[in-house]
Amino acid sequence: MSDVQFEGEKYFSGQPSRVQKQQFSTKLVSWGIAKNEQQANYILAGAAAAVFLIAAFIFFRGGTTSLNQNPELVPEIAVPTGP
Repeated sequence: MSDVQFEGEKYFSGQPSRVQKQQFSTKLVSWGIAKNEQQANYILAGAAAAVFLIAAFIFFRGGTTSLNQNPELVPEIAVPTGP
């Protein structure tokens, strides 16, 4: 098997080229929302923090408080009655 020869072998040196995906921060720059990529990263970090704060507010503040204060809002089937 050592006598097998291939014609047209090509050898590549270095890393193969990768197709780069456009990051969201570069899209913000191209849309004109941010001046450079660093400012776009700050905008994205601020947006992520705002979403986290809003989610935490809804989680800790919203929900069953109105039902606990107003039991007449709870359907009769959900309220256990005596035996």
